[in-house]
Amino acid sequence: IAGNETTTNLMGNLFNLLAARPQLWQQLRDDRSLIEPVIEETLRYESPVQRLSRAATTDVEVSGVRISAGELVTVYFAAANRDPEEFPNPDEFRLDRDLRNHVAFGMGIHYCLGAPLARAEAKVSLNAFLDRFSAIKPGRAAAVRQTMTPVVFGFERLPLTLEH
Repeated sequence: IAGNETTTNLMGNLFNLLAARPQLWQQLRDDRSLIEPVIEETLRYESPVQRLSRAATTDVEVSGVRISAGELVTVYFAAANRDPEEFPNPDEFRLDRDLRNHVAFGMGIHYCLGAPLARAEAKVSLNAFLDRFSAIKPGRAAAVRQTMTPVVFGFERLPLTLEH
């Protein structure tokens, strides 16, 4: 799933969130220093990758649960990114968070190698849209979320109205 699908889903999730928050769009047009916090909060709030599975390579115990070598372990990034102990009021989209600990791109040795590229693409794209369009709004047709995979979180269709 690495590469274009995750970045595409990040961008769709980002533009959907901004279309629902016109005041935030204007804030971004006025203050481009908010772009990186908006991208990071989007990654936390609507992670483009929801979960990944790995096979345990050795027997291990985690929080009192024994996992045998070869057993499949699934990590739900979306749930971790909504953990209220780590992110107070996790269901609110906020730019004042300490987002160093979100796990939208995984962590440790499995951290996504493409994370810097995805962030850069999102930043360049968002700047270009902010330069060109004065407003972004939900389109007339309903957005359609992907339903084919439980791993990624994005849109099959995301109609938007862009104003010059």
